[in-house]
Amino acid sequence: MTGGRAHPRATGFVEADEMRAALIDRYKVPAAAIVIEPYARHTTTNLRNATRLLMTMGAPLGRDALIVCNPGQSANLASPQFAARNMAELGYQPGHVGRRMSPTELEFRPSPESEWIDPRDPLDP
Repeated sequence: MTGGRAHPRATGFVEADEMRAALIDRYKVPAAAIVIEPYARHTTTNLRNATRLLMTMGAPLGRDALIVCNPGQSANLASPQFAARNMAELGYQPGHVGRRMSPTELEFRPSPESEWIDPRDPLDP
C-alpha cells in the first residue's frame, strides 16, 4: 500500500495506513502480509517510493509488479500525459507502466532509476 497525507491537504490520515486497515478489517488479510509506504505525496511519488520499497525487499526489477487502483486512476497511469508528468516532476520514469489487465489492474516494471534521491527535494524520503 502506498500513499501519504495527501487528500485533503494536511489531513491527519495516511492513505497507506487507511488501506492497510481496510485490508485487515474487511478482507481479513494478515497484517504481516501487508507492506506500506506512507510518504508518497502524489501518484508519481507513489510509484517512485513503491519501486524503492521493492528494491529494499529484494524484489527482481526485471519482472512486472501489479498496480491495483480505481478505474480512473488506472486510465491516468496508462496515459502518455502521466509519463510526461513523471519526467516533469521527477526527471525520469520510476518504471514502465504496461498494459491494463482490467479496469483496475496494470502491469508495472520498476526502474532502478528510482533509487536516486533528489537532494533538492526536502520531502524525498
